[in-house]
Amino acid sequence: MTAIDAVLLYLNDRADSLRIKFQAEITAAPESIPEKAGERCEFIAVLADLCEYSFSSFASIDSNNAAVWVNVGQDNDRLFIEVSDNGKQFNMKDLKKIGKKSSVPAEDRNGEKDYPLPLFRILRHSGAILSVNEFPKNENCTKSVRVTFHN
Repeated sequence: MTAIDAVLLYLNDRADSLRIKFQAEITAAPESIPEKAGERCEFIAVLADLCEYSFSSFASIDSNNAAVWVNVGQDNDRLFIEVSDNGKQFNMKDLKKIGKKSSVPAEDRNGEKDYPLPLFRILRHSGAILSVNEFPKNENCTKSVRVTFHN
């Protein structure tokens, strides 16, 4: 089992505990996923943090159909992580929070303050690009957040 598989299993269990349907798909070629320990840790931190932000979008709404979709893929040979959900739309407060502090709940951080690394610090370090999309007229998928990494 790879580290990414382990994180996806954890995220699936976490989603189950929150009564959120969780679906993950890895379409990227295995060799495109970072092998160096530091790069792999950053990649996994981005994956976990984007999912936690998505999970939190259901916190203040009552939804029996809550769902989060994850795609780890490639676009023009560039690796990306895209997390989509059908939770509440972003508001400016949510957008200003993304990447400034970890969204992983304190009880899941084992006392570590900077776990995982804040998203914007990883983006700066890796040169990755953050894209945020909203789909206001779509009830099945209301928004997606995508991080595209450079080769």
